[in-house]
Amino acid sequence: MTKQRIPPSTAVAGLEPDYFDKRTCEVIQALLTAGALVALADGRVRAVEREVAVNYIEQQVVFSAPRSEIAEAFDRQARRLLQQDGPDVVMKALRPLAGSSSASLVLGIAERVAAADHHIHRNELSTLKLLRLISIALPVTGTSSASS
Repeated sequence: MTKQRIPPSTAVAGLEPDYFDKRTCEVIQALLTAGALVALADGRVRAVEREVAVNYIEQQVVFSAPRSEIAEAFDRQARRLLQQDGPDVVMKALRPLAGSSSASLVLGIAERVAAADHHIHRNELSTLKLLRLISIALPVTGTSSASS
């Protein structure tokens, strides 16, 4: 797999001193984004939501990074969603996984974060529905057959 330098503007920047392969970077970015998006849906990120997201990422993605750095990356992504054009951040993060088997990981983290505080807020439900639609409907980019 191709190694890539992680741009400092992404949530995964700083998680590992080495380089991720491109697919691992895309998966981590998507998981951080989906988890943060659901956590923010009810108005604020709770510590239990962050913990559930960090646990899920540790269990599902093979890479070496301390828990504290994953949690910091989660918080950075939550801030990006609030400060920048949130929909654009979400689409850029999720598009590479749309239609792939990795899309199920995005839905998995989203469902776990939504249930983390034992109460699924209606905005969290709406966000889950949105993530399901995105994971199915977005065209996959970066393939050689994709052209404008």
